[in-house]
Amino acid sequence: MNLIIIGTGLAGYTLVKEIRKINPELNITMITNDDGALYSKPALSTALSKEKSALDLIQSTAQEMEIKYQIKVLTHSNVQAINEEKNQIILDEKILEYDSLVLAIGAQPFRPKLSGNAAQDALSINNLDDYRTYRNRLKDSQKVAIIGPGLIGLEFANDLISQDKEVYVIGPDPYPMSALLPLEAGKYLQSQLSKHKVHWHLDSLPISINKINNQYKIKLNNQDVIYCDLIVSAVGLRANLGLVQNTTIEFDKAILCDQYLQTNLSNIYAIGDCAQIESHYLPFVAPILAGSKALAKTLSGQKTAVQYKASSIVVKTDHCPLVIAKPSTSHYSTTIDSTENGLKILYLDSEKNTLGFILMGQFTKEKLKLNKLLPSLL
Repeated sequence: MNLIIIGTGLAGYTLVKEIRKINPELNITMITNDDGALYSKPALSTALSKEKSALDLIQSTAQEMEIKYQIKVLTHSNVQAINEEKNQIILDEKILEYDSLVLAIGAQPFRPKLSGNAAQDALSINNLDDYRTYRNRLKDSQKVAIIGPGLIGLEFANDLISQDKEVYVIGPDPYPMSALLPLEAGKYLQSQLSKHKVHWHLDSLPISINKINNQYKIKLNNQDVIYCDLIVSAVGLRANLGLVQNTTIEFDKAILCDQYLQTNLSNIYAIGDCAQIESHYLPFVAPILAGSKALAKTLSGQKTAVQYKASSIVVKTDHCPLVIAKPSTSHYSTTIDSTENGLKILYLDSEKNTLGFILMGQFTKEKLKLNKLLPSLL
């Protein structure tokens, strides 16, 4: 049996590791348009404070992964199309046939449309090459603007202030991480990071970026102007859907899959940031790990549904420690415990069972205890 996996990110390589634990014989080919190095993408937003270069972040090369897991990795290879009728992958110079196909093609940063002579200069940091550019540009930069006050933007802001950079956070949200946090928690996070050279330009959008005398001028829709040396765009990610748009594979905001990570085509699966499982879009590490274990069994002949156990997200903002377990329902009541050194919000059902929580500061030590009380998502 020939298995092809498109993508060599965390999802693709984790799946290979799980398969090899139970199936040493399966013929596996991986395809990637980069060098195929294994690294942790979440580590990109903390690499400065940990003094890690792009080279330091590489855990294994593609060649090392080939030897260790007895696989074939086709690097710098562009997939032109998927022919689902013939079970073929069309590359630039060859055609590969598969029995099963896994799409682990990830997501790309969303880029806001801006005007100005430097509108394209905002950096999106989504891979090692992006990080190399970012790190080199930072050498001559003291003031950094971040477009996007969400989770990724705040993690980069936290990393930058560890390097004594001055940070300007821009976004339309009324407070930081408004998609994940209630008002009380967002305002607490904002107040804590404000103590460390983070300046906030919320309820606003950038409309133009111009470079004037080696400095960037960002004009906002409220007429405010920010001058800085470097701009990071962290508006959010969008699933890579280009490969499936000319196929019969169904998708919404990501590739639609059932509990077996199977698409509407019986021998094509999806995993990671490109997959939407039973209406859930979960671009986080824990769902990838759970999905890899289940899919490895399915591809080895033991059909296994994925189970997403209760888990929380540790946001990498050590200047304001934060753990989030967002409830999967909108029907809840809340309790709030606030001190000078932290904030705790519990989401409870009508019987006072814990559906989710927000832990900040001193309360993050309660994460393990509260995780055990959460209901399973899937």
